[in-house]
Amino acid sequence: MNDRVERTPDRTRVMDVVWVAGLLALTMVAMTLLFAQPIACTAMIALCALLSLHRFRTPSDLRAGMVGCVCGPLAEWAATGAGLWRYSHPQIHGLPMWAFPMWWLFPVCTRRLALAFGGEPRESFVLRPLLAMGLEILWLCEWGNGSPALALLGIVALGGICFGRSWSRADTVALVCCGCLGPFAEFIPLRAGAFHYARGDLFGMPIWLAPGYALFGIGLLRFAAALRPRRQED
Repeated sequence: MNDRVERTPDRTRVMDVVWVAGLLALTMVAMTLLFAQPIACTAMIALCALLSLHRFRTPSDLRAGMVGCVCGPLAEWAATGAGLWRYSHPQIHGLPMWAFPMWWLFPVCTRRLALAFGGEPRESFVLRPLLAMGLEILWLCEWGNGSPALALLGIVALGGICFGRSWSRADTVALVCCGCLGPFAEFIPLRAGAFHYARGDLFGMPIWLAPGYALFGIGLLRFAAALRPRRQED
């Protein structure tokens, strides 16, 4: 795979990181203070999503956000149905409404962080990231509670099998961004009681959470990249 790095002016990169940090902070405040008021929480996170559109509005950003809005809730419905975690105030089949704008923000923000620090994942085969995300969720639903260590090993192996031959430096950057951003954003809301994991072995979080976010995030970004028209330049 072409290890392409998008050339972005340094000032733009810094401002992108500042914007992502601000959106992350507002989202965490909403989840921490307003989770017991789902409508207010949804409104605040939806506002963050709208603010992200003001800054990040290329076709690639829009594809990443839409892919997140579809794949993220589907994965969460499967995971909450299997008992991996539970929200304190669910509204739509076990999910709060604010999960939907949150899943817009996650791939858009991680994409922009990856661009700021080194590159954007690329993908030419649309089924590969879909397969990786689908198998990850099935594996976690099967082993996430019963054997967290096996769940962790499975995620690592799955990532290598699905993406190993097409791996690039940009993927490594995005992997770190996705694996760090997700658990970091969850830590304070989790302690506040917005949701809880059935196996919270590490500060209330399962040991597979960070690699789970990393692999699922790479899947989202690669899936969005695979939907990009061949001749399109953002």
